[in-house]
Amino acid sequence: KSGAGIGLFWEQPDDEASEEPTTTVTPSPFVGRKDTLEQLVNTLGEGQRCVTLLGPGGGGKTRIVQRLIETEALQSLYGEAVTFCDVSACASGPDVMTKMAEALGLRLNAKETWQAQSATLGQSLALRERGVVIVDNFEQLVDLAEDTLGVWIRLAPRIQFIVTSRRRLNLAAEQVVALEPLVPAAARSRASSASRTAP
Repeated sequence: KSGAGIGLFWEQPDDEASEEPTTTVTPSPFVGRKDTLEQLVNTLGEGQRCVTLLGPGGGGKTRIVQRLIETEALQSLYGEAVTFCDVSACASGPDVMTKMAEALGLRLNAKETWQAQSATLGQSLALRERGVVIVDNFEQLVDLAEDTLGVWIRLAPRIQFIVTSRRRLNLAAEQVVALEPLVPAAARSRASSASRTAP
């Protein structure tokens, strides 16, 4: 064997099995988010028309709603009547109408104003059975919330909406689910221990 020291290593005898390489396991992005998923499902189950998943950029809002779509709980509520629309690239009312029409499989009248198209979209949704529409990355469009989501909520009573955003929508029907920062397991353990030992 070689001596152990700086820059040196122990040589293994030939009859010893070499150590298996360490595998880095990437933690699931949904560790610690089970409560958020359950809260979203429960809020929808209570009949809330518009649920805003509110949180900072990079906080995992999109991944959470994508995971939500895969859950049995959401499928039991809506079956296949789930629509996902990413509006992150939208900057105006016409942009929103184009993306939403694509997601919903609708053809809108190009000669109408986008506000009229919004009403047409809401009327089309009103013809559908119970369903949920997930609108992702809405924060840059909050000023348009009343003329888009507000209209659709009023016109389509059987449709519920989940919206991810960094900002509140300020709609009367809005119920906010705040995405709290994830706390590392070690910190949670210390906090739990401190609460148990507190007088």
